[in-house]
Amino acid sequence: VGHLPEIKKDKPKKVKKVAAPKRSAVVESEPPKPLLKLEKTVLECLVKVNPLLHMEADVDETWVLASPRLFFTLPRQLIRLHQLDKACNLCCNLHWVQQAVRELGLDSVLDSFNSLWQALHAGQGRDMVDDYLDFVEGNAEPLSNDPTCIFVLARREHDQSSVHQHCNKAVVNGESVVRQALARVHRLQGSSVSALHKALSYSRGQRSIARLMSRGIIKCFSKAQKEKLSKATHEIHAALQGAVKEVKDMETPDVDNALGSII
Repeated sequence: VGHLPEIKKDKPKKVKKVAAPKRSAVVESEPPKPLLKLEKTVLECLVKVNPLLHMEADVDETWVLASPRLFFTLPRQLIRLHQLDKACNLCCNLHWVQQAVRELGLDSVLDSFNSLWQALHAGQGRDMVDDYLDFVEGNAEPLSNDPTCIFVLARREHDQSSVHQHCNKAVVNGESVVRQALARVHRLQGSSVSALHKALSYSRGQRSIARLMSRGIIKCFSKAQKEKLSKATHEIHAALQGAVKEVKDMETPDVDNALGSII
């Protein structure tokens, strides 16, 4: 599918793969020392301003453009604060695994999961971390070589695996992104809003589909879903080109007025 802007990313880093310790052999660590008041305050402030915790991975480019340090520090900060539910929701997320492998390498991802596993008691939270640890350990080489294959690999996990279930949700959300982007075109075509407003709206739809493609989610699409994606891509591109042409033909005061109405 063509006509999409590229989302620039660094090439995946080559990582030296080190086998993670088997969890059956991991000795339960002693509880961490209580936080000092100052340490707790600093950690809470750092967590509060970390965008990874407050922005969904597929909403915009926040996760793609975030500093690698944010992916490294946030799980550790949450574990230290004993905010284990938040740590699980962050790490047991295919988007987080994918971007963390890209930015930090596989060993760092495994280290985060092992630290989280030890901090949790037996139960649902640890079971979900188990699923992700088994998945990452079992697919270390392909994930290191091409993080965009993560959703295809996740689809192959057994039906009861959290990884498999999260992949299915990502595919459903991806189909919704395509549907909404196409609906935006149909809603705005023929409407009375300005050409500049249309161009910006079409551009947002185009970017949302570009994110979907760059993450490899469309590799899990069915034939029918891929046909809808192709249709949406071409219609959005054509609509955007038309709106841009209208904007170029506008007099400068008209463009200023359109910008003012949007801002």
